[in-house]
Amino acid sequence: MKKCSQKHKITTNIIKQTTAFLQEGSCLFVKTKPITLFFLPLSNFIKMISQIGFQENSTNSIFMFFQTTLTLYKNAYGGLPRTSWLLASIMLINRSGSMVIPFMGVYLVQKLHFSLTEAGTIITIFGMGSIVGTYLGGWLADKIGQYHVQFWSLLIGGFGFFVLMFMQTFWEFAVAIFVISIIVEALRPANSASVAQYSAPENLTRSYALNRLAANLGYAVGPSVGGLLAAYDFRYLFLVDAITCISAGLFFRYWFKPTQQKASTENQLAKTEKKLPSQDYDFLIAVGLAMICVTTFFQLFTVMPLYFKQICFYSEQKIGVLLGTNGLIIALAEMLIVYKIGQRVSPIRMISIGALMLVVAFSLIAISKSLIIIVFAIVFFTFGEIFMFPYLNVFTVSRSSPSTRGKFIGIYASVFSIAWVFAPLIGTNVAKNFDFTTLWYLMIAFNVIGFIGFKSLEAKMKIQKF
Repeated sequence: MKKCSQKHKITTNIIKQTTAFLQEGSCLFVKTKPITLFFLPLSNFIKMISQIGFQENSTNSIFMFFQTTLTLYKNAYGGLPRTSWLLASIMLINRSGSMVIPFMGVYLVQKLHFSLTEAGTIITIFGMGSIVGTYLGGWLADKIGQYHVQFWSLLIGGFGFFVLMFMQTFWEFAVAIFVISIIVEALRPANSASVAQYSAPENLTRSYALNRLAANLGYAVGPSVGGLLAAYDFRYLFLVDAITCISAGLFFRYWFKPTQQKASTENQLAKTEKKLPSQDYDFLIAVGLAMICVTTFFQLFTVMPLYFKQICFYSEQKIGVLLGTNGLIIALAEMLIVYKIGQRVSPIRMISIGALMLVVAFSLIAISKSLIIIVFAIVFFTFGEIFMFPYLNVFTVSRSSPSTRGKFIGIYASVFSIAWVFAPLIGTNVAKNFDFTTLWYLMIAFNVIGFIGFKSLEAKMKIQKF
C-alpha cells in the first residue's frame, strides 16, 4: 500500500508540474492570446485526469468535465440569429450535392474517353469560370440584391447540371462547364454578403464560422455519397447535384424574402459610405497576401496527397484519414475558438497568426516523413485555416459599406478560385522540376512573406481590437 501510495504521489507531482509548465508556456509562447488555446485545454485535461485518478469521486469529475464541455459548445453555438442558421442550412444542402466537380476528371476520362490533357483543360476552364463567377456574383449582389443572386444561382445552376449530363464532345463540355461555373460560383459572394447583412457585429465571426462548418460538412457528405453513386452510374452524380441545387434554391425562396425596408436602410447608409475596393489599397494588399497564403494552403488538398503516396508510401485509406482530420478538427474546434476569442483580437492579427501556423505546418512536413510529425503538421494546417479564413471574411466586411459589400466580398472570394487554379500548377511543376522538399521550403517562404505582410498591415492600420 505504501509503494502504491508513493507511486500515486509521484504521478500526481508529475501531473502538477506538467500542468504548470503548460500554463506557463501558454503565457510565454507569444503575446497574442489566441495561442494559449493550444495549451490551456491540454493543461485542464491533465488536471481532470489527475482528479479522476486520485480522487474517490471520479464519476462526478467525469460528469463535470463533460457538462462543462457541453456548456461551452452550447454557448459557442447559442445566440446566433435564426437567419444565420437558415443560410448555413442552405449551404449544407447545396454543398451536400457537390458530386460532379470532385469526380469530373474521372468521368471525363473513363466515361467520355477524353485524354488526360483534355480532362485537365476542362478542370482549368471550370476554375477560370469560377473566378469570373465570384467577381460577377459580388458585383450583381450590389446591383440587384443578394437575394436574387442566390436564388437564381441555385435554380439556374441546378438546371445547368441537368444539361451538362448530355454534353459529349470536348467543346460542348468546355462551354457548358464554363457557363455553369460562372452561375454556381456567383452564389458564394452573395451568400457571404447575406451573412454579414443578417448578423450582428458581435456575432459576425461566429456566423461565418457556422457557414464554413456547413460547407465543410456538405463537402464531406457529397464526395462520399458521390463515390457510391458513381460505382453504379455517373449520371446519378449530375442528377443529385442538380436536385440539391434546385432544392436549396426553393428552400431559400421559402425562408427568405427581399425586404424593402432593409434595402432602403442600406441605400441611406450608402450615401455616406461609398468607398470602392479599387480605392482601398490596404484591402488590396491584404487580398494579395491572402492569395499567397491560400495558394500554399491548397497544396494540402492538391499536391500533398501525391507526396504522401509517392514519397511517404501511405495507402489511400491513410491519406483519406489524414485529410479527414482537417475537417474533423474544424467541426469540433472552430466555433469554440472563435467564441472564446470573441472580439478581443483584431481580425488582421488573427490572420497573421494563421499565416504563422502554415509556416510551422510546412516546416514539419519538410523536416520529417514520420507519421506522427505529419499528423502534427495537419493539425497546424487546420489551425492556420481556422485562424485565417473566418477572419478574412470579417476583415473584408469591415472594409466595405452596405452598397459596396458585394464587390468587396466578390474580390475576396475570387482569391480562392484563383488559388485553386494556380496551387496545383505551382506545386506539381516545382515538385517535378526540383523535388517535394524544395516545394515545401518555397511554401514556407511564401507564408513568411504573408506573415510579415499582415503584421506590417496591422501596424499601419492600427486596427482597434474587436
